[in-house]
Formats: sequence, C-alpha cells, structure tokens
Amino acid sequence: MSWLRSFASGLRALFNTDQVDQELDEEVSGFLEMAVEEKVKQGMGQKDALREVRLERGNLDVTKEVVVASGWESFVLSLWQDLRFAARMLRKNPGFALVVILTVALGVGANTGIFTVVNAVAVKPLPYPDPDRLITLWERSRSDGLDGTVALANFYDWRAQSGSFSKMAAIDPYPDFILNGSGEAQRLSGADVSGDFFSLLGTRMQIGRDFLPEEGRPGQNNVVILSYATWQRYFSGRRDIVDRAVTMNDAAYTVVGVLPVGFWFPEKRDAFLPLRPNGGVGDTGINTQVIARIKPELNLRHVVGALM
Repeated sequence: MSWLRSFASGLRALFNTDQVDQELDEEVSGFLEMAVEEKVKQGMGQKDALREVRLERGNLDVTKEVVVASGWESFVLSLWQDLRFAARMLRKNPGFALVVILTVALGVGANTGIFTVVNAVAVKPLPYPDPDRLITLWERSRSDGLDGTVALANFYDWRAQSGSFSKMAAIDPYPDFILNGSGEAQRLSGADVSGDFFSLLGTRMQIGRDFLPEEGRPGQNNVVILSYATWQRYFSGRRDIVDRAVTMNDAAYTVVGVLPVGFWFPEKRDAFLPLRPNGGVGDTGINTQVIARIKPELNLRHVVGALM
C-alpha cells in the first residue's frame, strides 16, 4: 500500500469510525466463516470446526485491536483520548492542574535554557575566525589535581615562553561597574582583558580602536571599550563617543572603542577594561581565564605533546 493510500485510509478511519468498525467486524467474521468451512470440508463437525478455529486464531476482539493498531490513525486516536482524559482530570482538580502547568512550564523553560547554552557553546561554531584553533588553558592544582583558573603571573610567563601559540590572552570576567553621569546610575557587567584579547579572537571594533599594549601597564590612563548594546542603550549610539569621558565607579574613563553587535565571550558583557597587575605581593589574579590561538602550522596534538 502506497503512503498516499495509507494516509487516505487513516483519514477515513478517523472520520468514519462506526462504518470502519462495522466493515472490520464483517471482514473478521467472514474470515472466521471461511476457516470453519475449510475445517468442515476436512471432515470435522460444525461445532468442533468453530472451536478449533477459535483456538488457532485466538480472540477475535484481540485480532481487531491488532489490525486497528497497525494504522497511523490509532496513534492519533489514542493521543486524543489521553488528552480528553487529562483535561477532565485537570478540570476536576484545578489546584493540581495549576501545579502541573507550572511544573511543565518550568521544565520546558529549563530545557530551553540548557539547549540554548549548549547550542551556542557546543553545537554552533564560535563566531570567530578559525574557531577550531582556539583553546582554553587551565592551571592544575598540585593539591587536588583539579583544573582551575590561572594565576596572572603564570599567564605572563606562559605568554613569554610558549612557542605553540600565535597569541595568548587573559580575561577576568567578574568585575562589575557602576555607570554614573548618564541619568540614573546603572550597573554594568564587565571584564578585564589583556591587550591581545580582541585581536586573538579576530574581532574588529565597530568604531574606535583596540587597547594599546601600554594601556595594560599599571599607572596608565583609564580607558574602556563598550559593547554595542551599552553604546546604544546609554549613549544613544553617538558616533562621537570615542575619546569622550564616561564615569564608572566614580572615576573617569576614556572610551577608545565600541565592539560590533552581538559580540560575546565568554558571555555578553557591557564594558571591558585593560587587565592590569597592581604589582602587589597578593596580586595572584586567581580569577584569570586564559585562551590561546594555535599557530597555523601546528595542530592540537602538537600542542598537547608540547605541554605534557
């Protein structure tokens, strides 16, 4: 039977249930009578032949159910019956219905959120040039053997000594800032990044420039790069925002650039500052995350072998 014929037959079964049931009864009964006649021809009595056929073929109602279940329309009918039953039960117990609806909503929302994150991070390729050459470096603790964030001093040593990477950059994604002087004070999510961070990712500014190497040294002027959304939301997308001063955490910062729309790493942030060591003994930079770009002539196996 072709799929078109099967589909038409299923539709007929859905909308002409009584007629289809009657035809199926007649067909099964006719099959039973033919089997009985065959037994009678072989010399059995009518009653014995009927008993023998029923023993061989089984219960006729079960046979009808098997035939009905073989069609796609049986799934639709079962689903419709389940929905009607569920609706009746929920209508009788509105409190339980509310709990069920909230539970389903929370479950769908949680799964949607998880899928969104997994899809963005693990399924879809990263929105940067040659994303397969980007890796994250971690520091392994001698005490428990677990991988974690990197001490800032170690990052500087790695960057100076590594021969496997064309660039290496660090990010502290945890600082937040209070934006003043733009109406009501606003909390901005922020990050401190090393000078090669945006160039390593292959990100070009929408307007303005990237951080200069010297701006990552202690004692330099305060500079900031804004996200596209922050530029639009708090500064109305003014083209003259570059080289203008903004006030964050009650200090003046010069805007040197604005990122392109949709930029994120490791998630969406409002503002970026140069990552600067303070030079103190306790400046361990324990929250530092390190990323690197593998040189074009090498692959991940070469890098792992060099690091082991």
